[in-house]
Order: sequence, then structure tokens, then C-alpha cells
Amino acid sequence: MRDLFFNEIVTEQDIADDIIADLSDLPKYDLRANVDTKMGYSINSDTVFLESEPSSFYNSGIYMIQRHDIVFYVGKTENSIRNRISRFVKEVNAKSRLDEGHPGANKWRHYYGRGNFDGAKIVAVPMKFENVCSKNIEEHLISRLQPIRNKKVL
Repeated sequence: MRDLFFNEIVTEQDIADDIIADLSDLPKYDLRANVDTKMGYSINSDTVFLESEPSSFYNSGIYMIQRHDIVFYVGKTENSIRNRISRFVKEVNAKSRLDEGHPGANKWRHYYGRGNFDGAKIVAVPMKFENVCSKNIEEHLISRLQPIRNKKVL
């Protein structure tokens, strides 16, 4: 799409479509609970243990939680993907404070059990949300990917 001055306009839907087109090429990290780490988890990439999270985890952006390569949950954060993953792990382990939480983790724990991270993978898409609405990108991704648990638990 172009504006009146023929400048290209990138919409939230364009960004979501680009993420989906690149999804198979994006790194996927195996997620494991690990009480010996500051954030409560460790990740592996291609069966190699990583000493720390990749730099993309320290940025704002979109993240996806997968189970056995099926998108389970799509989320966004204006702050740090790392913090959202940490909240997810704490909530699956039922160790969150009352002022913390993660809706995807509640659903994960409901369906797969407390502390069960079998098949859990993280996909992180770092981005700055300048001139775009992160909520709209998230909603477009949810609409297109149909994650199995971005809906209310019945």
C-alpha cells in the first residue's frame, strides 16, 4: 500500500504476514524449566545447551510458544520477551505471585499439567513497535495461525 506521496506503507497485517512467511526459518528453542537459573528456565537450540538466552530475548517483540511444533500461544511484549518466557515458566510451575501471571501458561498447565514442558519450544521475533500497534500484529497472527490456546479455557 502507498500513501499520497507514493511512499510505501507497512501495515500490521503486512508485518504479521512476513512473520508467518518466515516462520519455518526462524530459530526455535527447546524450553526447559531450570531452577538453577535466574529466570527459571534454560533453552537449547538444535540440541546444544545455550549458556544464556539469545539477544533477541532481551527485546520487545512477538513470541510464540509451540508444543511439538504446533503453535500453542502467540503473545507480544513491549518490554522483554525474556520476562514473558520467565513468567510462562513460573506460571506453568504454579510459582507465580498474585501480581504476576501469563494467560498462555495457565492454559498450558490446565491441559498438560503442572511443570510439564514436554515438546515446548519458543520462537522469538524481536521488533520495535514504532508507528505500528503491537496488539494488531498479535491479533493478525492469532487470526492466521489459529494457535490452539489463545482462546479462553472453558
